[in-house]
Amino acid sequence: MARLIEITRARHDARRLMLDWLCTEFEVQEPGARLEDFTMLDEHTFVEEVRKHRAKTAGKLSPVALKDLQSGYTEQITPIQQYRTEAIVLERKLSELVTTAYGLTLEEIALLWATAPPRMPLAPG
Repeated sequence: MARLIEITRARHDARRLMLDWLCTEFEVQEPGARLEDFTMLDEHTFVEEVRKHRAKTAGKLSPVALKDLQSGYTEQITPIQQYRTEAIVLERKLSELVTTAYGLTLEEIALLWATAPPRMPLAPG
């Protein structure tokens, strides 16, 4: 499961890179919760969140800056989404290995998911 750790690290690095870029190039000082998790936003919502969180003195985005912002989003979001997809596959495989190793019955697996914490990384499946 070294690949899962590698993916997680790469996703965190990409997130940090994006937030640093937004700070330096677009004067986003406090990104807020939605922009912190920009991978869950579509391009339009991402641009709107950047606009909301830019410094008041920054002014409007020029057409060139807007194009750079949209390109940056696309450039960063694609590999992150690919990482997320690969991570889900690996997490499901790991979950199956654990339930097999412990010899859990279908009822025990159902109980496990019914009592899982709300922030469980996987949904039952």
